[in-house]
Amino acid sequence: MGGPPQTMFSLGLTYKVGDFFVGVDGNHYANHYGLDGDTYARVDGSWDAPKTLFTYIVDQKLPNRWVWDAQAGYRYSFMGIRGIATAQVLNVFDTKFLADIDNFGVIPGNLRSYRFNINIGI
Repeated sequence: MGGPPQTMFSLGLTYKVGDFFVGVDGNHYANHYGLDGDTYARVDGSWDAPKTLFTYIVDQKLPNRWVWDAQAGYRYSFMGIRGIATAQVLNVFDTKFLADIDNFGVIPGNLRSYRFNINIGI
């Protein structure tokens, strides 16, 4: 497994109305290098016009990226049981990115995915 990005920035905004809430989070990753410093991998590329030749870029550093997530939820209380129900969309814009780099190559990031959570407390 490679090392973490050396520059990370997060931005989040949540709006609450009563027991309902919605929010968005953005995460920026930059200066992400292979762990050993000697790892070179294909990090980007492009096809020529008739798509007969693929030219790729080899580097020790992954491209910078922004990944955005969104969530909506409801805080509930029913018969003395409190909790939160949430729905999340991870990678809202379906950004294709490379998540990590190691001696075996690059690891692709997750595409858009959905998560539903129910937290129950007493």
